[in-house]
Amino acid sequence: KVAKMDLGPGAFAETSQGASPTGKAAASAPDSSAAAGDAVSALVNLGYGRADAFGAVAAAGRRLGGDATVEALITEGLKELAA
Repeated sequence: KVAKMDLGPGAFAETSQGASPTGKAAASAPDSSAAAGDAVSALVNLGYGRADAFGAVAAAGRRLGGDATVEALITEGLKELAA
């Protein structure tokens, strides 16, 4: 199910990196999408609900930008969930 989620640059509305003028994802999108998907999966494996994990990772991605690492997304996602 995570693979079907759009966690690329479009999901992180405040970041414009990785998007072309047409709004389509650029070549770097699979990396950020994979990182976000992995972060959601990690939070789900820690016991958080999929919707909560997705929301936390999306919020973390907006703060950190499209080139955030999995580790950074998990850390910020956990902070978001604790708030």
